[in-house]
Amino acid sequence: MTYANKVACLGGPGSFSQLGCMQRFPDAALHACANFGQVFHAVRSGECEFGLVPIENSITGRVMDVHLLLRDSPLFIVGEVFVPVEHSLLGVAGASLDTVKEVASHHQALAQCSDYLLRHGFQVTATGATSEAARNIKERGDVTVAAIAHESAARHYGLEVLQSSIQDFQDNVTRFVILSREKAAPSQPYANPISTITLDFGENPTELHRALSGFAENNVMVTRIESYTSRQTLSSTAFMIDFLGALEEPHVRRTFDALGKIASRVKHVGTYESAKLAQSAST
Repeated sequence: MTYANKVACLGGPGSFSQLGCMQRFPDAALHACANFGQVFHAVRSGECEFGLVPIENSITGRVMDVHLLLRDSPLFIVGEVFVPVEHSLLGVAGASLDTVKEVASHHQALAQCSDYLLRHGFQVTATGATSEAARNIKERGDVTVAAIAHESAARHYGLEVLQSSIQDFQDNVTRFVILSREKAAPSQPYANPISTITLDFGENPTELHRALSGFAENNVMVTRIESYTSRQTLSSTAFMIDFLGALEEPHVRRTFDALGKIASRVKHVGTYESAKLAQSAST
């Protein structure tokens, strides 16, 4: 999958979501959304063919809003994109590190630069997207307010780069997933398939032990597991699990069928090509 007519993502020009879209869908029209819910709606309604949302970051971990939306959404994951994240401090003309008192950005960007912000004693304000923060400070024209965003946002909005690479860890990568109304239907078998499922165990999360044992018994490698409350009670727990393989493979199908006898709800969120494994194979 290399082309889409229209792709929904969070934020406008200069946002990391748009950078991910340009990496995977260089010829597509991009539909900027103000929040993740709008991205899901744009795909579900048919307004956009695909959506791109961040699911985890190497520094701050999971993106909880996306996990909750995926659990209850009829959409499927059909691909993934890894985007290197390099944050810059942007200001209007005349601003400098000495004039800046307040810094605005998406809460994930603020978290990824938390040590830097604390060292400088900046007040912080969360916005819907990094590109929104850049646009807002341009409109305000206030030298005391800066934004954290990709340096491409400075070029688009006519801002100055006050300092580059301010993220707390230089090896900062965000994993994005591609959403679709339909499951992926590759023309050829996946070279490196990865699958995502969600499991609900009601108020008996200890069943996770039995579930994980099933993966081990069938030689299915789990690559990521996340837990979160299932919006019922604090003791009602759900899990999202990534594992290597496709449901068409017998050992994976045995695992998936066994999970249906353990969990109160099992949802296949998608099977798609592992971008990480594909990249490793090509280097």
